[in-house]
Amino acid sequence: MRNILISFIGTGPLNGSRDYKKAKYFFKDENKIHESSFIASALGEFLDIDTYYLFGTMKSAWEAVYLNYAKEDKDDDYAYKLYESALHSNYHSELQNSLFKDIEILLGNNSKIILIHYGIDEQQIKENFEIFSNAFIDLQDGDNVFLDITHSFRSLPLFATTAISFIQDVATKKISLKGIYYGMLEATNEFDGKTPIIDLSYIIKLQNWIKGAYSFSAFGKGDKISELMKEEDKMMADKIQKFSNMLAWNYVHELKSQINELTSLNSKEYSYPAKLIVPIVFSDFTKRFNNCKKQSEYQFEFSKWQFEKKMYALSCLCLIESIVTFVCENENIDDKNKDKREKAKDLILNKPEYNSIKEIYAPANEIRKSVAHLIENFSVKSKNSIDNLRNHINKFDLILKKNYAH
Repeated sequence: MRNILISFIGTGPLNGSRDYKKAKYFFKDENKIHESSFIASALGEFLDIDTYYLFGTMKSAWEAVYLNYAKEDKDDDYAYKLYESALHSNYHSELQNSLFKDIEILLGNNSKIILIHYGIDEQQIKENFEIFSNAFIDLQDGDNVFLDITHSFRSLPLFATTAISFIQDVATKKISLKGIYYGMLEATNEFDGKTPIIDLSYIIKLQNWIKGAYSFSAFGKGDKISELMKEEDKMMADKIQKFSNMLAWNYVHELKSQINELTSLNSKEYSYPAKLIVPIVFSDFTKRFNNCKKQSEYQFEFSKWQFEKKMYALSCLCLIESIVTFVCENENIDDKNKDKREKAKDLILNKPEYNSIKEIYAPANEIRKSVAHLIENFSVKSKNSIDNLRNHINKFDLILKKNYAH
């Protein structure tokens, strides 16, 4: 496990000088000062950094980076070579990574200098994202990543955070983005000549909550929010996880009671960001069941929700179960008893009173069988099956509204 700092190197002050001025950086504790031209040095001490990933363009002040870390062992000719290279570089210069190997050796522990484009057009933006992603592929499971956004183009941290998200969520590397930091040089005069390092890690927390909210809203998966909720309310976190498991198993007979449990989330007081996200996410889901009274209505509303989320197989299963439950309710028989439900299915197929329901149940059940038993060539007719399922849902919707008008 390594502590890795991702930082960016700009071209120096806007007045044309390439010398980064020294700053007296402090982090949380004003009594602990690290004076350096580069915030990366200060963060390296404060965060116990092992490895550095420094990003910059061919125009960046690499000679200043080299002189900062080389100290007395500096090679003036090499520093001038870096300066000359930057002086003759511009936004379309070729990236020459081999020029910076000596800086990587100085930084040690597999640190990297990674060259990127200015990002002035879509092509350079695409190439930059590829460069960031390839650099982060080398991150190892268990690595802790810290991001410094103080220097260079303001657009570059966006690439870094997007690439980190890509590595975490798509490439499934088990890395942790532990912190985002900004050296607020503009506020130096207000802190008696000292420069505060601002901890923006709350943004990471917000991003995690947003990911959790999306996961639930789009797929009904509450695992992420449940994990985050443990800091707020362990009991409610367990309820969210239980509800998420119920959705995953499509255990529709517990749906009504679980939704009632979930509704209580909307009346609780939480701190941010839970206070902002929880009511939106769960009220949007639970309010669609507000007018449901019967178990069949809950199950059918859930089937519609699953269809909207393109979970067609589960939607079909839920539709069938809601139809059987409806008949159980209509016949005043126990809808939770397996034998009674089998009797209800027999009534659907054989009792003339239920012919209109049979016209929905029978073809919907054929779709279910095709999916459940992996019938050959089902994929060829899947588009028709989706359209048919939509029609079955619409037809049963009319039947429920007619029978259970509230």
